[in-house]
Parts: sequence; structure tokens; C-alpha cells
Amino acid sequence: MNVAEETLFVVVATPDPLPATIDRSRWPAHVTIGGNFAVLAEGETLLPTIVQVALEDIAAFTVSLGGLDYFGDAGRLPVLLAPHESLSRMHNTLADGLVSAPGFRPAEPAYWRHGYRAHLTLAENVELREGDELHIERVALLSLTGSKALRRCQWMLPATLAARPLVP
Repeated sequence: MNVAEETLFVVVATPDPLPATIDRSRWPAHVTIGGNFAVLAEGETLLPTIVQVALEDIAAFTVSLGGLDYFGDAGRLPVLLAPHESLSRMHNTLADGLVSAPGFRPAEPAYWRHGYRAHLTLAENVELREGDELHIERVALLSLTGSKALRRCQWMLPATLAARPLVP
């Protein structure tokens, strides 16, 4: 499997849609649902449906940002924990669905399932701190290509569950 073909799922804490291309050194504020993972090329077409299933019965919500922690290589990536039942539920449903995608391989298996900890990555341009609240309204599927993230799909969560159906 070609590791260069990774896809990253993020929950974005802004009412604004993600641009088609993002400079990975300037990630907008986001909470990770499913960290970097790879699938075989034939599995890519399944990803939007797998993500959409993970969004079923999830309405927009507000998360209070928790304490500072460090993730990534050698624990150098600063994050704020973002504990919320909806984030955990989306992650678990996503993880359940991805096992059916051909060639699914998480880059860091320790951060999946029981190791998942919802977090907001503190990129240089993100000015949030512990105790701040984020209103989560959007979910996006992005592919990572070098220093860029390319938006593949983006969904807006309904304000309430009565506002169904969810359409990409």
C-alpha cells in the first residue's frame, strides 16, 4: 500500500466551509474524528458513504475545550482535548465502517478505537485555549498530498436531528 495515499477525517469547529485545498502548516481549527489512514485505490470510492454513516443521528453540537496535551511524533504536536459523546460516537462508527474498506490501515493504530482521544490541533494560526467552546457544524473528508490537504467531501450537520436528511 502506498502511504502517500492517506486520507484524514476532521470535524471543523467553524461555520465556514473548508476550502478545496489547505496548506497543512496552517490547518484551520478542527477536531480529528479519524486520524491519518490509508486505503487501497478501490476503497476510496467507499469513503464518503462510510463517513456519512458515521454522521447519522449526529446534530451540530458545542464542545468545551479541555486541557493541553501533546500528540504526534515524539509528543511535539500541541492539542487541546475535546471530549464529547458525539465525537466518540462518530469515531467509533467511522472505525467500524473503515474495516470494510479495501486495504484500510491506520497510520497510528494506537490512536484508534480505545486509544481515540478527541482533540483540537493547535496549529500556529489557531488561537483557542482551554475553556473555549467550539460549535461543531461540519465534517470533511480530506486526502493528504505532501504539504497540502485536498477536500474530497464536506457535510453540514443538521441543527437538530429533526432537520434530516443529511446530504453531502
